[in-house]
Amino acid sequence: MLEREIDKKCHEEAQLRGGRLIRLRPPPAGIFDRLLLMPGGHFCFVEMKTATGQLNAMQREFKQDLIRMRIPWRVVRSVDEFIALLNQLEREHLEVTA
Repeated sequence: MLEREIDKKCHEEAQLRGGRLIRLRPPPAGIFDRLLLMPGGHFCFVEMKTATGQLNAMQREFKQDLIRMRIPWRVVRSVDEFIALLNQLEREHLEVTA
């Protein structure tokens, strides 16, 4: 599946759950190109890649910055991976509000 097809389906799935998948255009060099915002204040930087796509050197550096700052991030290679991310964020929301 092409990256734009994955992006479209993920965008629709986020909206169905009350969230927003925002594409940063044009993203600054090395920055993951999407920001996922979900109800309850949950968010995650997302980089869409095909099954064989790899992070470039600047993206790997950005990933390390996110890890250091404890900011959530994911590389998503399929709609199923994105749905798993949404499910995880929803579980975290339920745990916080329970």
